[in-house]
Parts: sequence; C-alpha cells; structure tokens
Amino acid sequence: MHIINKSSLVKKFSAALVFLLCILNNVANAQQPKALTLQIDGAIGPAIAEYVHEGFRQARLQEAEIIIIELNTPGGLDLSMRQITQDILASKIPVVTYVSPAGSRAASAGTFILYASNIAAMAPGTNLGAASPVAVGGTSGSEEGKPDTLLQKAQNDAGAYIRSLAELRKRNVKWAEKAVTEAKSITAEQAFAKNVIDIIAIDMTDLLRQLQNKGIIQADIQIVKFEPDWRNKLLATITDPNIAYILLMIGIYGLLLEFYNPGAILPGVVGVISILLGAYALQFLPISYVGLALLVVGIAFMVLEVYVSSFGILATGGVVAFIAGSILLIDTEVPGFRIAMPLIITMGVTSVAFVIWIATLTLKTFGLKTVSGAQTLLGHNGEVISVQGESYTVKINGELWQAKSSYNLVLGQKVYVQELDSLRLVVQPAELQTKGES
Repeated sequence: MHIINKSSLVKKFSAALVFLLCILNNVANAQQPKALTLQIDGAIGPAIAEYVHEGFRQARLQEAEIIIIELNTPGGLDLSMRQITQDILASKIPVVTYVSPAGSRAASAGTFILYASNIAAMAPGTNLGAASPVAVGGTSGSEEGKPDTLLQKAQNDAGAYIRSLAELRKRNVKWAEKAVTEAKSITAEQAFAKNVIDIIAIDMTDLLRQLQNKGIIQADIQIVKFEPDWRNKLLATITDPNIAYILLMIGIYGLLLEFYNPGAILPGVVGVISILLGAYALQFLPISYVGLALLVVGIAFMVLEVYVSSFGILATGGVVAFIAGSILLIDTEVPGFRIAMPLIITMGVTSVAFVIWIATLTLKTFGLKTVSGAQTLLGHNGEVISVQGESYTVKINGELWQAKSSYNLVLGQKVYVQELDSLRLVVQPAELQTKGES
C-alpha cells in the first residue's frame, strides 16, 4: 500500500502552475505589440548615428509595431544626420520623432530628422529650425560682398535634401526651404499650424493616446526602451573632440617620455594605447590634416629646442604651430564639435612646461661622469688571466675584458687601464702607475 503525501502533491501542483503561468506570460508579452523608444539628447555625431542604427535593428528583431525617437538636439554633423535619416527612410516600421520635453529643440540636423519621420510630433514649449549649413573648413576665399562658394554649394545641397523629405512626407515645403536658406525657426504651435508637424503632445502618454486615435498603434502597446550598450557609450566618449584631443596629447607625451627614457615601459604603453584610441576617434570626426600636421610639427619644434640652440626661435615657432594646429584640428563649426579654447590654452601651457622639464633634465646630465661602459674603467686595476700572443684577457671589477699592451705581460700580472682603443683596453703594469709613469 502506498501512502499519498498531500503536502507534496500540493507543492508539485503549485510549482507546475507557476511554471505554466510564466510560460503564458512570456507568450502574452511576445505577442503584445511593442513600441521601441530611442532617445537622442545632445549633438548628433557618429555615436548617436550608430546607436540609432542598432536601435532600428533591434526593433526589427523584436517585431516592434512602431519606433519612437525622443529628440532634443542643437544639431550635429551632416554625415551622421544623413545616416540617421537614411535609416528612417529605409525602415519598414513607422518612425515617430517626438521633440520633448518642454524646452527641447530640433535645431539644424534635428529638423532634417523630424522631416524624414513618418510622424513628426512636438511637445509645447519646444522649437525647431535654423537648419542652415555652417562653415566647414573655412571659406573658399571669395571676394568681399560675394557669397562663399563652398557654403552656397552646401546650402543648395541641404535645401534640395530637406525639400525632398518634405515632399515625401507631404509637409510644408516652403518653410522647410526657409529653415535652410534663411535659418528660420518656429515653435511647436506654429509648426502644427503650418503643417510642419503632425501632432502636439504634452507627454509620452498623450502622444501614445493620439497615435491610438489615429489608428497607428494599438491600445495595449508595450513600451520598450532601447539603451546604448558599453561599446556605444565608449564611442560617444572618445568621439567627443575634447576627449579625442586629450587622448592624442597623452599619446604624444607618453611616446616622447619613452624615447627620452627607454625602458620605462609605462609611458610607452599608455602612449601607444592613448594615441590609438585618439586616432580611432578622429577617423569619425571631420579633421583637418593641416591642423594635425601643425600640431605634430609644433611639438617637434618645442622638443628640438632642447637639443638645438636656436635662442628660443624653435620653441616660439613650436608654440604658435601647436596652438594653430589645435584650433584647426576639427574642421567644422557645428555646435558640440569644437575643441574648447580653454583646453587648447591649457594643453599649450602644459606642452611648454613639458619641454622645459625635459630641457632641465637634459642640462642636468651635462658634466656628469659616465657611469657605465668601458669608459668607467680608466685608471682601474685588474689582473691578467689569459695570454694569447700580444692579446690579453684581464679581469677588472669581476668583468672580463679584451686588452692589449706595449709591455710583455704574464699570467697573473697586476695591470691598470691606461686608455681605450675601440672596444679593447690598453693596459700597463700596475707598478708603473705607482711610479707615475705613462
């Protein structure tokens, strides 16, 4: 006869029920429609473009019903902006760009992103526009009173691009062109009245409600936030022009220290890693190779001043070249992608101090006695331990050296080092040293 343990049965039944509920919950979540949200907050650059691209990929994998981009940006790099708009235009999942919260803006590159989206939405107290291209790489050298050729080309290109987006999404074309050609900017209420945007929403809840009323999403939609991973965060950090600049300087200083003091290892390791990270970051940024060359030449001139007496000419030229190179290094006027002038001045002063420190260490070595090599053996006593014709092997301070002599020496004879002849010692009998003979 078997005795049934009721308590054990209850526990097994409860466990099975919990397991079944978990499965049903997962199935329900998998079937529930999703809205994947991305957040762009700050200047648009390579890291944000990659973040958006990965977000769209995740939206496809999760079979999201809609993608919502929460936007607040002063603008950004043209290449990064176009990468984002291309992802939006190629997306089979509808994209909603929502400028929020209150006080946010979709300036410059943000205007293009808003126009490219299937649904454009803004919160009250936000604005968009001022999408005129900024100067890149200086001017084309046009005469006074005449338009800059390069800037005009960029403006025409940007105007045609935003016009094509406005026509595709059936939004206000004339205002879009004015945002580029005249740097026009408008509020959320004005944008809605002029058919620049589709929705004004107080917050995300209000936005979802209006999207439901329009039949774009379902009522029970699940909000899934997509956060940047560690790689994207690292890229966002090092592609900040100020960080990339600092990494480049650390790399150069580290390598200079390693060259000055071979075998220190740590400065060389830090220098190589920093300069590689800096170079990796610079490939994503619009850099001027003239600025980079001036930067390297400036440091080279300051270092040469230590070894070449130019009465300060090389050092002065080096400082001027260094500062000019730092200013010209990033080849754009886009907000958020310029090296801060206080940082440039700080690095300039640091470079001068670094050169002065190296010069001080170098000067201290002048006049010091040699502390290694055969030169240190002059006047030292030793003993002949091997005789091979006119060649001898002598032992001095526990070391064996090849030697020669104008005297016939014998095994075990005491000698002293008179001079050097290439890598061989010239030795004399020790008794001659005591007599003061040469």
